[in-house]
Amino acid sequence: MSVSAQVIPGGYDHDFFDPPNDLECPICMLVLRDPHLISCCGNHFCGNCISRVKLEGKNCPICNLPGFSVLLDKGLQRSIGELQVFCANKDRGCTWVGKLSKLQDHTASTGRAKHGCKFEVVECSQGCGEKYQRRFMREHLTKVCSCRRYMCNYCDYESLYEDVRRNHWPVCLNYPVACPNQCEVGTLARRELEKHLMEDCALENIECEFSYAGCKTKIKRKDMATHMNDSSLKHLSQLSEVSLSLLQSMHKKEEQISELKRENQALKQEFGTLKTVHENEKTALENTVKSLEAQLNPVPPFSFTMTNFEEHKRAGDRWFSPSFYSHPG
Repeated sequence: MSVSAQVIPGGYDHDFFDPPNDLECPICMLVLRDPHLISCCGNHFCGNCISRVKLEGKNCPICNLPGFSVLLDKGLQRSIGELQVFCANKDRGCTWVGKLSKLQDHTASTGRAKHGCKFEVVECSQGCGEKYQRRFMREHLTKVCSCRRYMCNYCDYESLYEDVRRNHWPVCLNYPVACPNQCEVGTLARRELEKHLMEDCALENIECEFSYAGCKTKIKRKDMATHMNDSSLKHLSQLSEVSLSLLQSMHKKEEQISELKRENQALKQEFGTLKTVHENEKTALENTVKSLEAQLNPVPPFSFTMTNFEEHKRAGDRWFSPSFYSHPG
């Protein structure tokens, strides 16, 4: 096919049951599509092929005459439409053979052929980018496509399958996970794993119940009973050492408490002495202040007090304050 025929489709490039060599376009060398009869030499060309020649102002490709005219040959067009062709997907397994005029109905996914050729390779309509033969696409859309809507099998979370697989399942609390110790429990919900390892897993390494007494053994939970039985004397010895150490520590603490009590009593006595000294000094200071005030202010006070004021008032008594001076001297 020429370069220009690749840019704009020329003739039919199909696999014909009986290739019609006498119906080839002289320009694109393919079976005529929309055959047009040329006025100058009477040859036939594809509609697109000869239209490009006229648009470019060139002469007839066969007889080289200028100013030719063209006309659609509908009779030849019908004859070409009756030619038998194979489906373009023959190599993929399609066995369809039919008229060229019916090929579009067989391969198209719209119009009268609602599903198109089942062997046609099409791209997923959900946007994952995968391509499959149309006959396999339904299974892909419902069971395989990473962009299909999907609800988690273990909870109510729903999203695209790829989101569920990559982001949700690694954190889903109901997702089944295997015990990391590969014990007989098999799988269990992720939310139960921590409790299983802490309390139940027979293959989990755990510390001896007497670890507080100094036993450093750490073995599988299933072997702990045997260890406890075989190490009973060792554990008793360790408990004795711990008890002795605790008694010694307790005695030491008691001595420390007694010492603190003595120190506390001494501090109390010292505080009492300081308090007495303080009170004596406070009294002496107050007396000194009063004495100094008496020396600096020898005049009598500038106020006096009368008792039974209301009775004197009703009786009409007259009264006078004691004499006083506005300043000394």
